[in-house]
Amino acid sequence: DAGQSLDQLAGLWSQQGCDGVLALGGCQAMAQALDLAVRVCTPMPMRHLPVIAVPTTTAALGLPEVPLPAAGNPRRTAPPLPAVVLCDPTLTLWAGPGVTAANGMDVIVHCIETYLSTTWNPPADGMALDGLRRAALALERAVTHGQDGDARREMLAAALNAALAGQKGLGATHALARALEPALPPGTPHGWLHAALLPTVLRFNAPAAADRYAALAEALRLAPGADIGQAMNRFGVRLGLPGTLAGLGLDAAACDRVAARAAEDPANRTNPRHATPRDYRAMVSEAQT
Repeated sequence: DAGQSLDQLAGLWSQQGCDGVLALGGCQAMAQALDLAVRVCTPMPMRHLPVIAVPTTTAALGLPEVPLPAAGNPRRTAPPLPAVVLCDPTLTLWAGPGVTAANGMDVIVHCIETYLSTTWNPPADGMALDGLRRAALALERAVTHGQDGDARREMLAAALNAALAGQKGLGATHALARALEPALPPGTPHGWLHAALLPTVLRFNAPAAADRYAALAEALRLAPGADIGQAMNRFGVRLGLPGTLAGLGLDAAACDRVAARAAEDPANRTNPRHATPRDYRAMVSEAQT
């Protein structure tokens, strides 16, 4: 129950003599369940406390991600993985067009960034490309025809591919998006800004990863040599996602804070081209226009 504190949930878990955690819901429910697993299994080995995850959004399949260390954050390393993930596309039918579009773009960017990640993992590369193909075909139908069960199933399959490939690590789009989240209204879906950020990030990464762009374009069914970032930006705008960061009204000081935080994000470690705070500052400025 997201309305209860971690201490309250840990107390209930002990009182009831539970031997596992069931996480049913979106990103907040998944994160809280994994936090609870860490809390109650200490000092037991984490394998003694299984977490069963039943996601109700495609974004929830992206957890767990390595959190950015911050004051008061008990999870300074990767949280445990769920023991079981039950994927039922009918549980995602509640999501409206805006949430579906943002979460779906998050899936697409997960696939792109894991494929471009510096980590060498051919099976994960295959999963990322398969997820990208599925999402490219299904996302618009899932947004415009929310009760299309086949589209929902394909998006959930794409999200599962993205999550499994996530062991490779992410990149600068996610680093920037997470750094920008404090400037967004509470509850804004994580992938809301991805379409606006992707063109700038792909241009920055091209010197280090352009040889992999052809496979991405093929998975997205784009013409050879097409600008992937611009194509995904236009696609996102068509789905109602922001095309630039201009609407956030970031001043120079805010941009500096975003750049510094993005450079410290774990996703920067596996981005194809290492980015400094100055690089991120330039990317934020470019994405505002």
